Amino acid sequence: MSGGSGVAGLAVTALVAALVAAGVAALLPASPPSTPPAGGGLPAADVTRALREDVATLRAEVAEIRAARAAPPRAPGGAPPPSGDAVPPGTGPAPPAGTDPLPASRAELEALIDERIAGAGPAAAAKAAEAAKKRLTVEEAGAEIGLSTLEIDAARRVYRNAESELLLALLGTTDLEAIKEEVRAAKDDPEKKAALVNKCVGNLFRNLGHVMTIEDRRDRELRKVLPEEQAKRLKGYDLKPTFEDVELESVLKDVFGD
Repeated sequence: MSGGSGVAGLAVTALVAALVAAGVAALLPASPPSTPPAGGGLPAADVTRALREDVATLRAEVAEIRAARAAPPRAPGGAPPPSGDAVPPGTGPAPPAGTDPLPASRAELEALIDERIAGAGPAAAAKAAEAAKKRLTVEEAGAEIGLSTLEIDAARRVYRNAESELLLALLGTTDLEAIKEEVRAAKDDPEKKAALVNKCVGNLFRNLGHVMTIEDRRDRELRKVLPEEQAKRLKGYDLKPTFEDVELESVLKDVFGD
């Protein structure tokens, strides 16, 4: 999630999502699986925009081919035919070898467009998905928008403090080693796992007001160390947590799954 898109964006790796999801799943009845949206789960607006652009390109190509075929043939020297020599439409130069035939009817054109959309849809979705995977550290995003070293360090402290607030509110500690130890202990012990989930979900509800305003406090502090426009641009990035820990992610996957 982006740096300014909600409290979940402050989560340390998958910790909060994994624990809270496990607790909520135990409380709520299971619902039937839904059909995945077209485009691999991408926003409908992105897929629609890509398809419209492809259709517009295809129509332009068809119009260009039709214009070329309708044009009167030229003499070997490049001069146009003598005046009065009418050239029936469609009798222009043949298309280059290996090119697809021009649709002869509206039905054929629509079928060609549908075929191109069917092929371009997955490609556009894959391209958008690849772009969506790009996540940056505060340092990387800061460098992209031209922040100075001092500004990047200040911004990182602001994000780190916000993440610490969230950890403390949900787990009662910001000690990652202690968190790892607790999660590992719950791996093969259902009672400890249940206790861990109950603690996190309970803390979430008890500290809900504080948790829901962490982002507001973070944004206020960010505006103190960065110009308004730069702060807005930084929040627009999909930022990695400053607490990102590969080992913790592995432990969480072992206990709670992906």
